[in-house]
Amino acid sequence: MSRGSASIALAIGKIRGRASRSVYPGRAWVRVISPDLAIEIADSSLVDDLGTKRMIYEELGVSEYWVVDVQKAQVIAFKIIANRGSERLTESQVLSGLKVALLEEGLRRSRQTDNTEASNWFLEEVRGNPQ
Repeated sequence: MSRGSASIALAIGKIRGRASRSVYPGRAWVRVISPDLAIEIADSSLVDDLGTKRMIYEELGVSEYWVVDVQKAQVIAFKIIANRGSERLTESQVLSGLKVALLEEGLRRSRQTDNTEASNWFLEEVRGNPQ
C-alpha cells in the first residue's frame, strides 16, 4: 500500500473459527479471522482499495468486499470466489437482497439532505424490500 493513502475499513461477520495464513507480514493484521463482509471507505485510497487490498481480501477468503468511492458516491461490490479471484455484484449475498444501487442512492441523498432524512429514507426502503 502506498504511504499516505487513508481509508476506513469495516468488517462484518460471524467468527468462523479459522485463522488465515500470513498475507501481510509486518502488519498488525497478519493473522485474522475472515469476516463475511469487508467494506473500505475510499477517498484518496481508491486505486489501492480496488487493487492491492482487494487481492488481500481475496487471499483472506472474505465472502464479499465493498469499496465506497466517496468522490463519486459509488459502491463497488465484489463477491470473492475461492481460489479464483472476485467478480462484481449488484446485490449482496451476505446482506441478503440488499441492492448496491440502493446504497448508492442513499449516498447521493445524504449529500442532498441532512443525514436524518437520508437515513429515514434508507430504512424505509430496506423495510419495504421482501426478506
